[in-house]
Amino acid sequence: MLLARYHTPRDPKGKPLTKEESKFFLDLIEGSKIISSKTTNAYNNKMKTEEWVRLTERFNSSASNSPRTPQQLRLKWENLKKDSRKRSTKIRMNQIKTGGGPADYIPSDDILDRVSGMLGSTGSGFTVPFGGDKETGVYTRGTMVMAETVVMAVLVTTQHYQWNWIQASIAQRLRSGLNSTW
Repeated sequence: MLLARYHTPRDPKGKPLTKEESKFFLDLIEGSKIISSKTTNAYNNKMKTEEWVRLTERFNSSASNSPRTPQQLRLKWENLKKDSRKRSTKIRMNQIKTGGGPADYIPSDDILDRVSGMLGSTGSGFTVPFGGDKETGVYTRGTMVMAETVVMAVLVTTQHYQWNWIQASIAQRLRSGLNSTW
């Protein structure tokens, strides 16, 4: 079995990757179209497993003090993606939070910023086209349009009732035979 040669009995967890190893690891991930593919059928899953083995061999041949297994590197990639999404969420929530005061300091992280760039929109979430509750002014654009629509509906309804009242008043005066001015 291919994976048997990566077994390290003395330390199954391994040492943490250094910054240089992490950067090299991200270089390998960026160079692999198979790893970043979102398709999950049986053929692609087999291709991904084989790609993780190739990626591990290249990683261990050049940058590693302690050899890594494909499972360790795959787990490292999943953890990097998770940490990057958490960091992106924290930054986004820090930008839209209310209550005033200074923003929380979030230190820069080259590795997680790079992972966020690789993930694209899955790491940054969706953008709201009409802003959020941090906008200045009384209304955001979306609520202003809704408020204008409600005001227009009230005006039309009011005008409709006024017109009906005027018509009813004219009809009543005509029935009663009064030709006096109002």
